[in-house]
Amino acid sequence: MRREFDGRLQEDAETGGMTVSSLLSSIVTKYAEWDRYARKFGYISIPSDVLKSLLQAVDDEEIADIAQDLGSRLIKELVQFWFNEVNVERLIEYVLLLCNYSGIGEYELHSQDTNHTVIIRHELGQKWSNFMSVFIDAAMKNTFGITIDSQASPSQVNIRFAAKPAQR
Repeated sequence: MRREFDGRLQEDAETGGMTVSSLLSSIVTKYAEWDRYARKFGYISIPSDVLKSLLQAVDDEEIADIAQDLGSRLIKELVQFWFNEVNVERLIEYVLLLCNYSGIGEYELHSQDTNHTVIIRHELGQKWSNFMSVFIDAAMKNTFGITIDSQASPSQVNIRFAAKPAQR
């Protein structure tokens, strides 16, 4: 079994263009940043086709209601759980981790002074974009009193807002 395990690690490292040591480092990093918290908070893994099918089965108004409810209450709990503090920087960091490790999309952040733009690219369709837009809007309003400007397309959500850095 050990030889088979070593072979898989070597194969995956070569496929990813890295050393086995680098691969192991990325595995440990993912565990430390995501897996240990995600498991405790009840995250599950499902294929993207399942999520897309579920979204298609729900009408737009209900998706917005669900996103509003979850964004209003869940994001504060998640950020507090992950980082032991709740501020805009930690919320942005959580969204980055969510994108990096859950597979919901690719993430970019552009910040200049107090102005921030978060871009999330994905392959989950317009309903997912709409969900993310309302979810993040509700989270920002209810947690920080910040109003966002968002644009949602079938493959991307652009979110703009102004926020001062947290006082440490």
